[in-house]
Amino acid sequence: MEMKEKDFFIEMAKVKIKLNEWGNSQGIRIPKDILKLVDFENIEELSLTVVKDEFGKKKLMIEQSENKEELIKIVESLGGILSDMNEAIDIHDLRKERKEERLRKYESLN
Repeated sequence: MEMKEKDFFIEMAKVKIKLNEWGNSQGIRIPKDILKLVDFENIEELSLTVVKDEFGKKKLMIEQSENKEELIKIVESLGGILSDMNEAIDIHDLRKERKEERLRKYESLN
């Protein structure tokens, strides 16, 4: 497997696949070796994102979907911010609260 730097990414593998009719949609089959390479072997849900590179070329990114439970674990590991596991997560509010907390702490030192 040849590795090369390309568009800020390192290309690890490249395969050609065909789009196939699947009901009213089109589908692709991702080879097992590719799924293994990106640790998607036992993943049930993926996220598709269309991005544009610096030359305007559109690309399709496939990533593992992050679920609410995983996000809660990440946020809690960063400081135990949430008191209630069922509370909705608004990352902007959390960042604002943490910033205000840091400012109060800094001001109390001066």
